[in-house]
Amino acid sequence: MLLIHDAAALGYGWNVVVNTWTDLSSNSPLPTAHGRATLEGWLSSEAGRGLFAAAGLDFESSLRAAARAGFKAMPMRLTVDAAIENAIRRFDSAICCAVAGGERKHEYVVYCAHWDGLGGMQTAP
Repeated sequence: MLLIHDAAALGYGWNVVVNTWTDLSSNSPLPTAHGRATLEGWLSSEAGRGLFAAAGLDFESSLRAAARAGFKAMPMRLTVDAAIENAIRRFDSAICCAVAGGERKHEYVVYCAHWDGLGGMQTAP
């Protein structure tokens, strides 16, 4: 699974991704058996558009199609050759907690103590 960064939609630039999500804290401890993709990554807008071009797909029309109700994932007919080296560091943190739902026990509300991951030490709206 590859996310394609869209600064206009997200409200922060690619530099925030590079400076925030490239350390050990961004790696999930959940193995693929728990529903995670085998390979996950985040692409710059330019790299994402290049990927669509390599697949012979029009990025803008694909983006519009994905915004419509009922959209289903479409095969890109590309292959990936990747080697992954990963290390997981487990730690407790006082800046985030989750509370289980009342009627919906499988849903959670997550509280975070800061917004600096969005860049520039912003405060909550």
